[in-house]
Amino acid sequence: MKNLIPLVLICISYNTFSQDFKSHEIKRLNALGLELEFNTKMDKTQILDFKTILEKERKRRKKKTTGILLTAIGLLSTSSGILILSGKSEKGQGTAIKGTAGGIILAAGILSAGLSIPFFKSAKKKRMERNKLIEQLELKK
Repeated sequence: MKNLIPLVLICISYNTFSQDFKSHEIKRLNALGLELEFNTKMDKTQILDFKTILEKERKRRKKKTTGILLTAIGLLSTSSGILILSGKSEKGQGTAIKGTAGGIILAAGILSAGLSIPFFKSAKKKRMERNKLIEQLELKK
């Protein structure tokens, strides 16, 4: 039993700490314009540089996707709020509730669209950091 636990831990962490690149990582690096020459002489700093570039790209894509999602939700909410507020108004108690609900939905939409801006800025920053790392890597060659 004592020998089984370290063996299981080694098997679990084998893929986590491997220095090889997965096929989708190679495709992503090739899409970024980096041609990889895999050989045994690739030192740890080169591997770390490639892993860092992949991490920056992953974070950039995640932030950009979140920004797009928030923008879409904001546009839908804003347009829904405007439609509710501009709808036919009848006198009575329902008019106040309808106006309040429309105003809340409109405000939520504007807030959601406004919250997407920092995500787009952060995605742009990650893209610039990634491009800077790529330039440094190409200068080393």
